[in-house]
Order: sequence, then C-alpha cells, then structure tokens
Amino acid sequence: MYYNITLNTYENNNLLSGLTTTGKYEDNILTFHTDNDFLKINTKNFKFTKENNESIFILTTDSASLTLKELNNTLTIPLDYINYNYCNNNIELTYKLISQEEPLTLNITIGEEVYDV
Repeated sequence: MYYNITLNTYENNNLLSGLTTTGKYEDNILTFHTDNDFLKINTKNFKFTKENNESIFILTTDSASLTLKELNNTLTIPLDYINYNYCNNNIELTYKLISQEEPLTLNITIGEEVYDV
C-alpha cells in the first residue's frame, strides 16, 4: 500500500530539510525516494538503508557501513550512538557516527493512504 510520507532531517535539533513524498509500506518495510536517494526502513527489525548513484549507507542498531559503488568497497563506520523509535506510524531515528560533529535526526511520518499512484 502507498502512503503520504513526511521526512524532516535535523542536525543537532536544527532543521536541515523537509520533504513530503509518497512511499510504499508493506510487511514492516517502508520504501520511498527523496530528490537524490532511495530510502528503505525495516520498522520491526530496525535496518535503515539510504542508496544513491554513488553509495549505499546501511545503519542497524549496532553498526554502520558505507559502500562506495565506483570502488566497490565497503567501509565500516563506528557509531557513537543510535536511538530508534517507531510508534503510531511515526519513526524517529537519531544517530551519531564517530566521524560526525553533531547527531542527525530523521523524523518520518507515515500519513494517509494514497490510492492514485
């Protein structure tokens, strides 16, 4: 089924971007596109994937990795911390990689069902 999706991205509580799009949510898997990325989230057994033309970023509750497509090379990135919560069609994901100065927070809302896709 397809739904309206709202994504807000924050760095250290400052809004970086906001977007409304349409996404597919079936069997605990949410998928949707932004302008440059394809995002996939397993809401039950948390796994976040962000893919674009250059790379694939995968985040789980205990690890982060970045695959550079051109080099066909995967790097493991140490996590400082991660917090994930899914409740009432709202996803809040906050994480900080060791390489980041500030944490990133993604707030994703799965809205009303869309019938014309």
